[in-house]
Amino acid sequence: VFYNTHWSCIINIAVVRMTTICRINKEVVMSKQKGYIGTAFEERIIQAKTGLSKSQTGIKNNSIHDIPAGTYVSNNGVNVVTKNVSCKATKDNSVDCGDISRFFNETTKDEDLEIVVGEYEKSRNVASFNKITVFSISKEHQKTLWGGISSGVLNEFDEYVKSIPHGRAGQEANIQVWKDKRQAIYDTYNQGKMKIAAKIDKKKQRRVQCTFNIKDMIEAGIPYDVYTDQYEGIKI
Repeated sequence: VFYNTHWSCIINIAVVRMTTICRINKEVVMSKQKGYIGTAFEERIIQAKTGLSKSQTGIKNNSIHDIPAGTYVSNNGVNVVTKNVSCKATKDNSVDCGDISRFFNETTKDEDLEIVVGEYEKSRNVASFNKITVFSISKEHQKTLWGGISSGVLNEFDEYVKSIPHGRAGQEANIQVWKDKRQAIYDTYNQGKMKIAAKIDKKKQRRVQCTFNIKDMIEAGIPYDVYTDQYEGIKI
């Protein structure tokens, strides 16, 4: 049995499906959900910042922000979250930000945004978080993040991706097409630090996500803080 006082995830691979056991400050949570490491990270940041579980806050999975700014009342007192918060987990320098239209809206509003990125390492079947980087985003960073790309441009690209016929034939016919369309957007509107990533498989997946590179964001001058010991009471 694996144990330590840091935040770790143990992944047991069964014959048919994967079970993820996350140990966070001695609490144990099990799930067979794909991508559970990121979900567990989000849940723990919500608890640290609000004093409540995600279900207790009323935050929905399709909410614009992982943690909306506001006042949260728990049995332990009142917690005030001053900025909207987005929680991301990664094992390398690239951060997946999910649906591109949603994240564009998140990063271009008048309200400030914190992007809390948990970085973890994997050794065999154990994933351990060792660093949290927090980026502070405001409306003035829109051009740095997105260049001259607008929501209308992204919506048009999203509509194209969703219109691709399901199945392998549709996927193969558009492998290069979608990349050419993306490059045309970059050439016309200038590319920011956010990258457009279409997800097109041989079945029915037809969606557009976005990613960013941690090093690129830092070099571009986006304000940030790095935590390698504790963050919001969480021992890293």
